[in-house]
Amino acid sequence: MHTAKLVLMTAVFVVFVFGTVSAQTTEFTYQGSLKDGATVANGNYDFEFALFDSLSAGTQIGSTLTRSTVAVAGGTFAVKLDFGSQFPGANRFLEVRVRLTGQPGITILAPRQQLDSSPYSVKSLNSDNAINATNATSALTAVTATNATQLGGQTPSFYQNAANLNSGTLASARLPTPLSVTGAAGFGNGIISGTNSSTNGMGVQGLVTAGTTITFGGYFQSDSTSGRGVHGFASSDTGVTYGVSGESDSTSGIGVFGRVSVATGTTYGVRGDTTSTSGRGVYGYASSDTGTTYGVLGSSASPDGYGGYFSGRGYFSGNVGLGVIDPTFRLQLSTNSAAKPTSSSWTISSDRRLKKNIRTIDGALDQLMQLRGVTYQ
Repeated sequence: MHTAKLVLMTAVFVVFVFGTVSAQTTEFTYQGSLKDGATVANGNYDFEFALFDSLSAGTQIGSTLTRSTVAVAGGTFAVKLDFGSQFPGANRFLEVRVRLTGQPGITILAPRQQLDSSPYSVKSLNSDNAINATNATSALTAVTATNATQLGGQTPSFYQNAANLNSGTLASARLPTPLSVTGAAGFGNGIISGTNSSTNGMGVQGLVTAGTTITFGGYFQSDSTSGRGVHGFASSDTGVTYGVSGESDSTSGIGVFGRVSVATGTTYGVRGDTTSTSGRGVYGYASSDTGTTYGVLGSSASPDGYGGYFSGRGYFSGNVGLGVIDPTFRLQLSTNSAAKPTSSSWTISSDRRLKKNIRTIDGALDQLMQLRGVTYQ
């Protein structure tokens, strides 16, 4: 009776890699050393090879490969094995079973042999970054792959310097949150700037998607004693342009809102200034033809403040009400109170042109003579 003992089995190299990459398969050559008892084996032997996912027990992967009448000379043998695409990168262990050709039964050799680097060269067929050869058309050899032409002929270090990149799109996932950019740029230049050539585009857009709380699509701040948190400039000398435009779709929204938080100083929540001979420092327009709307609405919570303050002339094309929301006269007061610089009384002149249905009173003098004059205390 013959007792077979596997002394050493090691996968040493993959013979099919010589040649072009397109000829590569999942087959590899396995070479080992075999002793029959204490003697180096010579003769023909039958082998079975099975692939497992662990050193002992575990699950068999793929089918069992049978190699019959394998010549063993001086204890050395070699066989070609092909388990298919069973090498994704996880550990693989080869179980070998052997018998002398023509003998009954078969001996399982222990322990299983872990397959190392050589069989795993077949993983290049399913490489994570080269599944399709069309992804590496500019990397025909390992030499050109270190400086692939599809990278513009540049070394990898070139792309590690953002100063070399002057165009393209960077995915938002690549940017830190929050994103901070610092630097120094003179007037007319911005640390961050946006340019859009579209006839209805936006150079810079900010969007807050939260449906509640006080949020800001864009928030700007100036720490300068003469700075502007927001400065809008419409450079065209023709057309209806807006230095700053605000819009709100909310039924209780505010298109533009200005606020001064300090308690002292001559400050302006919103200020408009124009140097044009026919310009408007501030222009308000309520376009809705229904509802109680305000072209400009001013309010002050201070007892010494002014909801509206005008240092020049005022012009109103419609009725004006003081304390009256819906005046029906050119000027209407909510109370019987008015004053002039030199007197609190007003002279009311009778004007025939302002009267209608004028009729003569019959016997007016007789009725007047019937008046009785009296004195009283």
